[in-house]
Amino acid sequence: MSRDHANTDPSNGTKMKLYWDPVPPPCQAVLLTASYLNMETELQLVRVDVMKNEQMTGSFLGVNPLHQLPVLVEPDGFILTESRAIMTYLAERAGPRGLALYPPEPRARASCHRWLLFDLTCLWQRLKGYHLPVVERRAGRPAAAALPAIHEALADLGLATSVAQARALLVDLRPYAAVRAWYAAVQARAPALAQAEHGSEQYAAILRQLTTDWELTQAREGSGEEEARGRAVSPAE
Repeated sequence: MSRDHANTDPSNGTKMKLYWDPVPPPCQAVLLTASYLNMETELQLVRVDVMKNEQMTGSFLGVNPLHQLPVLVEPDGFILTESRAIMTYLAERAGPRGLALYPPEPRARASCHRWLLFDLTCLWQRLKGYHLPVVERRAGRPAAAALPAIHEALADLGLATSVAQARALLVDLRPYAAVRAWYAAVQARAPALAQAEHGSEQYAAILRQLTTDWELTQAREGSGEEEARGRAVSPAE
């Protein structure tokens, strides 16, 4: 599946467009779901570089005024936002393989929804609180974070992308044997998780550079303040 801005495949008019970026776990979760469902060839990927704020451009705001990724656009113009809504939509379109991932029985589906929502409202929110201060230049290093144990079907794919980012950000998972065992099981069941891990590693590299830049800036500002204080207390000539 091509990950370029443009796709010259003549059949693109019959494909769903997925506006995405390789860094955010919500985008990774949708791609992982498509891979698991063997639906990759049905998607035309449109890269929106969030590190360059391309999600704030007029062309993308026409697709999603909330400037959030991912966004799925059907050939007939139907637009679907929110990663977990896209994941469940793809699963329901996929026939028997989708039913195996996203079971129709009410309690099984409710349990899946529980973990999908847990990821968005708890795990992913904690991860954003962990790293966004660095991206927004409000801090130099992320604070420590804890991760709870989790599992379940389609929700596994979304949760795994969040945990992949936590691992790339060097969150210590050694105390969480159940999380590590669960994550290894998802890796074995969904090899495309490696793509999410790669995106998370790219993001971690960006954060490391931002951390270095922030610390250098703080050091320069501290040095400047020391010099200013020295000049202020030095005797007049």
